[in-house]
Amino acid sequence: MNLNEKDCSDDNKNKSFVIINQKGIDSLSFNVLTKDGILALRRAKHRNMERLTLTYDDGAMNLLENLTKEYFGFAEDSEEKFTFVEGYKNPKSVTILLKGSTKYLLNQLKDILYLSVVYVKHDLKRVGRYVLHLNPTTIALIAFCLGCIIPSDDAFEIVTHQVLTQYKKQVKDRARLGVQTFAESLLIIPKAITQNTGHNQQETIVKFQ
Repeated sequence: MNLNEKDCSDDNKNKSFVIINQKGIDSLSFNVLTKDGILALRRAKHRNMERLTLTYDDGAMNLLENLTKEYFGFAEDSEEKFTFVEGYKNPKSVTILLKGSTKYLLNQLKDILYLSVVYVKHDLKRVGRYVLHLNPTTIALIAFCLGCIIPSDDAFEIVTHQVLTQYKKQVKDRARLGVQTFAESLLIIPKAITQNTGHNQQETIVKFQ
């Protein structure tokens, strides 16, 4: 309370304290904090506390005896609906809220977001390894978001088969068999299209390869 009165005086009357606690806060303490203009949040999740501590230099405070002004973090705003804390100084963490009508759509958005972050932070090789576990619809959405153009008919499957065949040489042990199986499964669509058009499957596939 004394720190709030000292730091939030007439010169800083638009500022106030926000207390975020992993444990419970009793009603009497809530009443005292509210009268003093302090926003208090209780039962915060451990993972959210870890993210908050990454937004400023110091970590969480465990003992009130050690509480000083140097341990305070700073944020421009904090809303009560979802408890958004914004305007950090030197942030090292971020929260992205995804909204979707179905769980399937949310999973696709999560995959696209993850691959975009990995693509920027690391390289395309790691993205390629992760793409092997996704469905074709998600792969198409990722390619669209990355500004890539996917050709129609069976061109995409043939090119992907060629890329995976080259990538198989870099993989060792049992993982190589998985890459080979996935690459061969992509040829089902070109073979079906070739058969429907009246051409020989094997000759056409060999010609494209």
